[in-house]
Amino acid sequence: MIIDSHVHLDNYSERDISLAKRLENLKKIMSQNKIAKAVIIASMEEDEEHPSMEVLLKLLEKEKNLFLVGTISITKSNEKKLRRLNELLSKKKIIGIKLYPGYEKFYPYDKTCDKIYDLCEKYNVPVIFHTGETFGTGLGMKYAKPEHIDEVAVKRPKLKIVMAHLGNPWINDTMVILSRNKNVYADISGLVWKSFDKFQKNSWQNEIIKILKFGVNGNKLIFGTDWPCNEDSTYFSFHKDYINFVNSLKISKEDKNKIFCLNAEKLFKL
Repeated sequence: MIIDSHVHLDNYSERDISLAKRLENLKKIMSQNKIAKAVIIASMEEDEEHPSMEVLLKLLEKEKNLFLVGTISITKSNEKKLRRLNELLSKKKIIGIKLYPGYEKFYPYDKTCDKIYDLCEKYNVPVIFHTGETFGTGLGMKYAKPEHIDEVAVKRPKLKIVMAHLGNPWINDTMVILSRNKNVYADISGLVWKSFDKFQKNSWQNEIIKILKFGVNGNKLIFGTDWPCNEDSTYFSFHKDYINFVNSLKISKEDKNKIFCLNAEKLFKL
């Protein structure tokens, strides 16, 4: 079984693709690639191209194999928004919370994040951080460095943490943080923009194997694509390419199963 633990329903294409069509396309791609479940990440932006958490809640209400990770703007949070997250978590309408350092000017260890971490611990759901380079200019990559996650993980050992995108390009930092914190995981989404061509494939194979050989093992890595954050030409082929990449890794079948689905099942309680 395959679970894509990191997809969006935003529109990054130059084409005008409606939200309903984006959902239809995702379900078509999942069927073609035998992807059983997908975790959709809400965006902080709220417009036609970037559906809000509330819009996604209504859209996915009857979807049994699609799950939503909510979000909140740290720099614009208030008690009303926190109460809404608490309500959604208590009713299991969302299965985690995504925060976007680098797209917002805050560090993961800032005290302003504490109430979010309290909620995640209360409901035993993960907090997902954007880590590494930002799409476009962002607001400062210094906020999205993996090293900041370590401080949160050490202070809150019961908090489940996912570092999105392997903290690319700070892979070595991510590797060390994964190895020393039992409560930290990383997804492999968004590693390429177009496809795993020969150079990209070889490069990322080496990086993943390096992480695993460092003692992290397959328990800490989670399959995700970041679709549709990729080039238009790979809109319908991106998942297949990503799956082929994982299958190309010279690791055990057991570790591949952990990366493809078992880790996400356990972490998100799917």
